[in-house]
Amino acid sequence: MVLELDAPLVPATYAARWLALLETRGIDDGRALEGTGLTREMIDEPSSRLNLVSVAHLLWKGVELASDPSLGLELGLGLMPTSHGQLGVALISCDSLGDAIRLGERYMTQQAMPWGVRLVVEGDVAVMQFVENVTLGPMRTLVLEIVLGGVVRLGEHMLGISFANPDIEFWADFPEQPHHARFHPRMPRVLYEQPILCARFPASWLTRPLAWREPVAKREAVAALESERRFLATADAGDYVEKTRALLADPKRRFPDLDEAAALLHVTSRTLRRHLQRGAVTFQVLRDEARRSRAMTLLGQSALTIDDIASELGYADTAGFTRAFVRWTGGTPSAYRRKIRTL
Repeated sequence: MVLELDAPLVPATYAARWLALLETRGIDDGRALEGTGLTREMIDEPSSRLNLVSVAHLLWKGVELASDPSLGLELGLGLMPTSHGQLGVALISCDSLGDAIRLGERYMTQQAMPWGVRLVVEGDVAVMQFVENVTLGPMRTLVLEIVLGGVVRLGEHMLGISFANPDIEFWADFPEQPHHARFHPRMPRVLYEQPILCARFPASWLTRPLAWREPVAKREAVAALESERRFLATADAGDYVEKTRALLADPKRRFPDLDEAAALLHVTSRTLRRHLQRGAVTFQVLRDEARRSRAMTLLGQSALTIDDIASELGYADTAGFTRAFVRWTGGTPSAYRRKIRTL
């Protein structure tokens, strides 16, 4: 699958763990989330997915607020298998390391990971190559450190050994950073400024049984991943039209504007507008649809005044509501109420 920066793919658990880490540095949610387009409600929603642009902004801002470039590795090394959702469960439940890597090849990008993985065997050495899916610019080293830290931690859980092991080495295609030194006891040997980004270890490890292998758990997790994969592969403009329509029909949301609706759907305004255009509709048309339907319901079934209904629908004044209602129906709200009550 093609990774889109503004597609809602990143599990919110990663952002939640990041906020928890920032809290240990004295940085509260308000400061960390300000200007990122994310809210605590979005992050706390079960099974919520966020877009990579917003998450990258959150990560970068956290590093700046804490003045600590080591936070990426700290986060990655602190992740548990379940932090990766169904993918983490599937990986640790595999029969062998080779089985887990092959599963990762299929599903890793599904987590909006900027790197996919590819397994190559060179004689008695197995090479797990990290294949870049998207350009991250100045964010690259920070995000890469999170991914590498997460891979180390996950590998330790799968094999039941420490990855500070002389038989494992990482090749990094960037220079060593000053903060890396304090992580040496917790990491494999890293060779910097290499031509490719990869992990190298004995090929014999590929057949090693995993410490937490469990066929039933793996089968259930893979079924969930496949279901999600099919959804992502078939998601089209129609999905966004219906999602937007449902959002606008929710009275609790009070008819959000385009930017607010896009944030609630975890995409950018540009992406939402593009998807709706592909569905041959505009956001304004959907919003008018929802307002018209709600207005007719309130006029016919409630005792609210016309002024109160205008406010309920988000209009600044009654005149604006009246003009819109005339445009929709050809008559005024008062005329519609009188007519409906005589039926």
